[in-house]
Amino acid sequence: MEYGIIPFPELEISYHCKEDHARIDFSNPVEALSSALYHGGRQTISHVLNMKVTHNIADDYKGYESPHTTLENKARKLGLSPDFAGLMTSASMKSFRFYSETEGDLGVFCCLTAGLTNARAPGDRADYRDLEAHRAGLGTINIIAGTNARLSEAALCEALMMVTDARSWAVTNCGVKSRISGEPASGTGTDSHLVFSGTGPEIHFCGKHTLLGEMLARAVITPLQEVIKLIQHMEKLKII
Repeated sequence: MEYGIIPFPELEISYHCKEDHARIDFSNPVEALSSALYHGGRQTISHVLNMKVTHNIADDYKGYESPHTTLENKARKLGLSPDFAGLMTSASMKSFRFYSETEGDLGVFCCLTAGLTNARAPGDRADYRDLEAHRAGLGTINIIAGTNARLSEAALCEALMMVTDARSWAVTNCGVKSRISGEPASGTGTDSHLVFSGTGPEIHFCGKHTLLGEMLARAVITPLQEVIKLIQHMEKLKII
């Protein structure tokens, strides 16, 4: 098990990682924006659960509970309050990495898990041609990142853009190729990201010209490139 506490001004973040899940707990509720399977979109949350599954239950429910029910049941067993966001991945929890840094009263935090088996380039032919929702593939880059700062609604959206941009840059910079087209990949087909905002210094912008944007991007790129390079090394050795 991996465990730690990150103390920021006005916000303390604790993380736990075990074989079948990683969880993030906040000392007080944070504002979040995400593509999470459970409580995605704009939410106020106290926890984030990133659950490992061995089957793509989001795509095929036969013999399995729905992702929503599965995440609720797991959260209940872990004693999480109902105000949590839930993500799923088939990536190994051995890929769990975290990063934090502070400058003055401003802090940023990121934790993630990653797999690359369904790496994709934007515009690749879709796996499914109907209009139903599908989440195919076994590789996923799940990222939870944010700040103790109080972000405006626009800045929270910019933060999600920055995390996605940083993920894409890290994947491309590491030379990951799409498993469909062979073109430079920017992520996988099932990536899920969550950004959060605390109650610290008020910030209205989070783009590439801002200190927060710089710190947040670095918080994603640093651990993600480490994991990608490890995966690539293991693939060369045919360990995975």
